Formats: sequence, C-alpha cells, structure tokens
Amino acid sequence: NADGVLNLERALESADSNEDANKKTSKEDQSSDTYSSSSKNDSLSISRENTRSTKPSETTQDPSKKPLNLAIEELEIQNIEFIFDIERTNQQQRFALEYADAAFKHVNDSIEAEMTAKWYIDRLGVDKNKEIKDEELLTSIDFYYDQGEQKFNIYQSDIEFRNAHFYTDGYVDLKDKGMIDINFEAGDDELAFTRLFLTSEGIDNLKSGKLYLNGTAKGPFRDQIPDINCDFGASKLTIELPKTGDYVRNLIMDGHFSSGTKEDLSEAVVKFDTLSALLPTGYIRASSTITNLKSPKIIYDLDVSARLDRLGKFFDLSPVDDLKGKVRIQDLYKGSLTELIPEKDQYEESFTIELDSVSFNIPEVVDIDYLSGIISGNVDSLKVDSLKINSGNSDLIVNGVINELSNVVFDEDNLVQVDLKIRSEIFDFPFLFRALPRTAAAFPYIIRKVSIDVAAETSFSNLEEYRDVPKMDFEIREVAASVDSLLDFVRVRDGTFNMYEDAEAYFLDFENFKLITDGNVSEAEFRYIDKMVKRDSMTLSLKTDGINPAQLFYKETDTVPGVTDAWLIGDYNGYIILPQDTTKFIHQAYMDIKDFAYQTKDTVSAKRFIIQLDDVSYDGDSAESFWATLESDNDFIFRDLETSVFQSDSLGLYVQTKDGVITVSPHDHETLGQDEAGNITIYPYEDPPRFQLDYTIEKMPLEEMLESFYEEELITGAVDIKLDLDAAGLDGDAITSSLSGSIYVVGDSLMLKGLNLDDVIRDYRKSQSFNLVDVGAVVLAGPAGIVYSKGSNYVSLLTTNKNDSTQISKFSSKWSLDSGRINADDVAFATLKNRVAAKGWLDMDIDSLDVTIGVLNDKGCAIFDQRIYGGSDEPEYSKVNFLGTLLAPVTNVVKDVVGAKCKVFYEGIVTHPAERKKKKDDP
Repeated sequence: NADGVLNLERALESADSNEDANKKTSKEDQSSDTYSSSSKNDSLSISRENTRSTKPSETTQDPSKKPLNLAIEELEIQNIEFIFDIERTNQQQRFALEYADAAFKHVNDSIEAEMTAKWYIDRLGVDKNKEIKDEELLTSIDFYYDQGEQKFNIYQSDIEFRNAHFYTDGYVDLKDKGMIDINFEAGDDELAFTRLFLTSEGIDNLKSGKLYLNGTAKGPFRDQIPDINCDFGASKLTIELPKTGDYVRNLIMDGHFSSGTKEDLSEAVVKFDTLSALLPTGYIRASSTITNLKSPKIIYDLDVSARLDRLGKFFDLSPVDDLKGKVRIQDLYKGSLTELIPEKDQYEESFTIELDSVSFNIPEVVDIDYLSGIISGNVDSLKVDSLKINSGNSDLIVNGVINELSNVVFDEDNLVQVDLKIRSEIFDFPFLFRALPRTAAAFPYIIRKVSIDVAAETSFSNLEEYRDVPKMDFEIREVAASVDSLLDFVRVRDGTFNMYEDAEAYFLDFENFKLITDGNVSEAEFRYIDKMVKRDSMTLSLKTDGINPAQLFYKETDTVPGVTDAWLIGDYNGYIILPQDTTKFIHQAYMDIKDFAYQTKDTVSAKRFIIQLDDVSYDGDSAESFWATLESDNDFIFRDLETSVFQSDSLGLYVQTKDGVITVSPHDHETLGQDEAGNITIYPYEDPPRFQLDYTIEKMPLEEMLESFYEEELITGAVDIKLDLDAAGLDGDAITSSLSGSIYVVGDSLMLKGLNLDDVIRDYRKSQSFNLVDVGAVVLAGPAGIVYSKGSNYVSLLTTNKNDSTQISKFSSKWSLDSGRINADDVAFATLKNRVAAKGWLDMDIDSLDVTIGVLNDKGCAIFDQRIYGGSDEPEYSKVNFLGTLLAPVTNVVKDVVGAKCKVFYEGIVTHPAERKKKKDDP
C-alpha cells in the first residue's frame, strides 16, 4: 500500500556519468556539496541551524575495486501506510509516513544522510490497556559515517511529539579504545511523552508539569565507561492523590549525575540539589547527594510537613483508623548504604519529629485522641520533649532521653541508657490495657496524679536473649500516684528495679525503696516471681518507724471508720502466693511482723504479730470498690500483746470477709477461758456502718480478765460472760451514742482480796471512814465501768489489810445499753453474811454517771448506801446513808432495822445469805 513519487533525476544523472568524472571529484567538491530539503506540504517545516563541521574526505580505495557512488539530493516520500496485526495482544497497529524529505550520498566508503519526516499515528498500542490515537510525530536526522575512519558523526537528531522533544549531536569513534563525544537534550512539557508510559499501577496520577534532561557523554568506552554528566529535573509537577481529591502541587526537582570513568561506578555521583513540593496542607523540601555507587554513601536533608488525615487516605495504613493531625519531620543523614544497617562509625544522623494534634485508632487495641510533642535524636540518642498523650480519659506527659542507642545494634555487650519522666493526672489502667484482658482484670483501677522519674539500662544481648522478660535494670528516683478505691496516695523514691528470668520463672525485684508518708521514710523491698508451671508468688519486706495506712488506702472504704488512721511501726516480712484461678486475688499470704505497734488514741503493740490469709478474691467487674467485693479467710495472731486497758501473752482472731461483711472470732483458749462462742460482725457498707458483738464466755477466770486493767489481784474465781451489743456510726462519738444491747456477768464462789467486807459492814463506825463505792465499783460496776471509761482505771480499792479477804457466794452484773446509756438491771453480790447491790446508770454520750451502791437486808432494802455521780473524770461521792440513823446509837445495824418499813432497793437473782448459828470463834 504505497503511493508516492520518487524524484531521481539527479541520482540518474550521477549514475550515467563515467568513472573518470568520479575520479576528478575532489575533497573540496565533496565538502562543499550541500543540499537542502523543503517540504512540498506546507504544513511540514522543520529547520535547525546547521552546526555540523566540515565532513572528512573519502578514504583512498583499492583501484581494482570500483566504489559505489550514489547521490540523492532530494527524495520525497508521501502517504505510506503501515498496518500490523499483533495476535498476542489482539491489537492492530496503524500508522503512516505522511511526508518525508531526505537526501543521501554514498561516496567511496562514506555515507551522508539527512531526513525530515512527518508521521501520522492512527492507532498504536503501548500496552494492553493503553494506546495512542490520532497523533503526529516529527523526526529529523543528519549524520555522516566514514567507514575508513570508523567514525560516526551525528550533526543532529531530533524527535518531537506533542510538547516533547529529544535532541542529540556529537560523534562516536570506533577505532582502538573507542571514543565518544555526545551531547543530548530532552524536554517533556505537560508530560506529553511521559504520560504514554505510565500505568494505572504506577504514577499515572501525574497531571501536569515539565521534565528535562540534558548532558554529555565523553571519553573512551571499550575498557571503561565514558564520563557521563547530565542535569535532570522537573518543574511544576502536579500529582493527584487517589481517593482523596487532593494534589501534590508545584513539585520541583533539580538534579545532576556524573558517572566518572570507572566501570564499577565508584566515582559516580547523583545529586539532588532541590526537591520541593506543596502537599495537601503541607510541604516537602529535600536535597541529597549519593556518591560511589559501588559502595553507596548518601547525604540527605529532609524537611516534610503534612496533615495526616489526607495522606492517610492515600497510603494503606490498615488497621489504623481515623488518622488525623499534623506532623513535621526534619532529618539530616550522612552514611553508607552498603548494608541495611551500616556500621556505627559509617553514618551520622540528626532528626526532629514534631507531632501536632495527632489522633488515630487501632480497634480493640488503642485509641489516641491527642498526641503532640517533639521527638528528636541522632545516631546515639533519642529525646522525647513534652510528648502529650490523651486516650479516653487518660492523659500523659512524657519527657526523656535514650543514650547509647546505637549499642542496641552495634555492641551487644555495652549498655543502652534510658532517662524517663512521666506525668499523668488520670491513667485509666483497664482501658489502656484492654488489649491484654488478663492484665486489665488484674488491676481494674484508675490511677491519678502519676509522677515517674526513672533511669534504666539494658543491652542488645539482654533484649535479644530472653523468653518472656528482657533483662533490664531501673533506678527509681521517684514514683508517686494514687489509685481510686485502693490507694489514697503513695510516693516511692531511691530504689532499684530489676527484671530478669531463668529457666523456670521470671523475676521483678524492687530493692532499697524509700516509701514516703507524711514526711516519714520507710524502707521496702518487693519481689514478684512468675513461675512457668507453679503458682506465681510475691515476697515483701518493710521496715518502718511510722506509716499511716489512712494516707495510703482509700479512706471512704475503711472497714472500721478511723481504724486505718493510725501509725504502724515494725519490721514486716512476708509472702503472697497468687492463685492459678483468675477469679481469685490471693491464694495464700503470710506476714510476720516483729516489734509491731499500732499508735493512735489507744496504742496496741506486740512483740510479734502474724497474719495469715487464704483464698482472697474480689469481683473485678463490679462497680463497687475493691473492699466491698473482697472475700477472704484470715488469721491474726498476737504474741505479748499490750494495750492501754489489757495485756495478753497470746491472742488469736479469725477474720472472715464476705459480701461486704466482716466477721471477727477470737480463738485462742489460753487467754479467753475454757469455752467461748461468738463473734464481732461489722457491716462497713451500710449507711451508717454497723457493728454487732455477740459473744459468750464460760468459766472465765476473773483474775485473768482484771489483770489487764489492775496491777493487783483483786478478785479470783470464774464467771460466765455474755455480751450482746449493737452500734452504728462513722466515728467514735457516733458509735458510742448508738451503742445498745446487754452485758451480763454471773458467777459464784469468788474471792475478794484485801478486804473483809463482812467485818466492814458489821462495824459501822469503821464504815463511816470508808467509801462503799470503792468496793462496789470493782465488784459490781467493773465490767460496765471498763466499757464506759474506755479502759481507764477510774476506781481505786481502799484495802485495809492485804491478808484479809471476802468470800462471794453469788455474783450478778447485768447491764442493758440503749443509745449510749448503760443501765444497771441486775447488779448484786452476796458474801457469807451480807448482800450488796447497785442501781443507776452510766451515760457515755454525755460522759456522766449516777450509781448508788447499797448494803441490803433480807427484804432487799438498803441498810446503808452511797451514791457516785457527775462526770467520769472527777465524780462526786455522797456520804454513806443509813436507813436507821434516827435510832442511833446501835450495836448491830442489821438487826436494829429489820422491823423497819423500807423501800426495796434490789429485786434480782442474788438471794440474801441464810442465817447461821454463831460459833465460838465468830466475831
């Protein structure tokens, strides 16, 4: 399919000339032989200034051979159409040489050619998905080749397509080592040519801009590469970011490449003088130089600022959602690219990352609502400056530095050092650790006012060779925080923390800590052991001269109001065995405290105090506090116990906690008699908290009970005691004023020492100088007095003769309590000859009493009595009153008043002594 006209007139004329005419052709004729080409189609006009040098002479030829001499001064080609069917891609290619104007000359062994052409592309497939249609292509070439000299001169080679052009000139010398001297130049305005080769998977989102390339290639090329130098770059590029509708605009790049002359490109240099662009609400600026492409070394300076919400749509950052905020990165790097991680001395780097209002979400793992701050560093250090983090209702401010960071990579034995400070007003532990359900459930609390100041050390080998816990050593300068529903506030300083492992377990050791409470310093050590098969455990050591639990534990959930507001002293050593069942808190715990003291209004001390706990659990999912859902079985054992009101060689208490109720049951028979039954029940979460005491003791030795209150042995014998008390309140005064119930002490065959009461009653004159209250208070009001006076010894017995004694055949001390007032219901005792009783009340609310003690006749009337009344600190005493004072003088008080009418003073279970016949030795 060709339709054209070949103008061969000059060529035919040259062919008809004889051989002599050819021989006469001189170099000058050949060098001055020029031609021009013009298009017969006015639409085609290609011209360029002729910059070629004078063409070399023909090489002398062998006279036996006749060279082919051919000259075509003008060759016109029109409308040649080409059609190809490509079976592999099922595409048909259709294009045409629309017009060409050429000149050609072959003289001896040299070829000279020049041609301009216009091509029409009807359809041309670039790949399966892209093709060129209805386009024009302009080409131009002018060259000279001398076969004898083996030299190829390109005077010009030019291609133009749309707004793109490609130009080359120079020469190639093929003799010896070969020599090249080529100039080249290319430009692509509006990406007219580049866009043809972009794929949908590549950078076909380039929308506009200009590309350029120009340079030279000079030097021998057979045993080395020629020296190639070129400039390349882009200007005003616009790139669309898929799925966002945003663009990278005004991208500018200016670069240079120099190959050097070595084949291994060890002298090559690639330099980007400028790389800049406007990002969506941001920018990028960079420069870079790469040298020695055999063992590349790079220097780059990068400055990037961008909003993450738009760029996040362009990159696949799954599973990160809702990425927002702004980030700026400044990075200066000098180093080797030979290895993925170059040697420490082969690179230098300094960088700064500024985060501004960054937020993102990783579902079920972490929610970062706000992240701002600066992270900077270099090869050996990383610095965090005021990094603020908000997640949920948690907030943190982090400052710190990591030194010798390169040791993690380059020196497995040298240490990496970390210096870190963290502050947080609220740290929601279960929310932040929800991706670790077991950890979150183990500590379901919000931590407040967190202050952490620590230093740490580790090494690459420590970080590499571990199973569960890498070996790290921490220096704790300060750790302070409060924990909702658990700790009110705690501060720790000056300790070390070590984490490491062996074949069977890993260990967390806290050593030499100073626990600060209200200015007091306590020394503490703690170890946590996580065993692979057996139960995990903890050990604890605490030595303190004064620590107040009320300043540590959450006050609103005290089991007994005010009970923790005291100073604890002692040397504490113990362990905790954790359960394998995650629903429990502690499997077993043991604490041995030496030189224990509990200092408050009333002080409790013990040479040794032992605490044993079993199966402690709590409901971590409950909205109630830790203490309200706590369940446990506990034993408390005191040795050499002392209080302000009693002492004991050994006292044991069994304490059970369940459903928010605490039950305390004494269980040491050595102290509390032959048989006891009962307990103290505390309801700390009722409003107000309520307390119940229900206790019965049989055969309680009075000398053991009273020796806790009185130094001298006053009464001996055994009594039965029954206590049934109830109270409620948030403080001591409220509890006292609400106290109700009963106290009952009954016994027989008792012995009152230091006084023969029967002699005192018989001899009234002697009685006039004697306070009857002093005797009755010990025997009758003693138990109630102990409760009322909170253990103070406000009574003193006036003993006349330590060798004297009184046998008490029957004893009853029954008191009822109502709203803080203690009433005498049945208070009396009988000797072998007399009966003594008491009536009245003691009021703990108003701190006063009004009690009368009388000596009775067989009708229950008081023969004489004495009253004590007023405040408990300084009570007043009445005179001893005598029923028969008008009959005085008398010789026998009892007999003289038998027949008198009287008001019954006592009606209770203690009966009057039976009459005895007088013996010779009776007084």
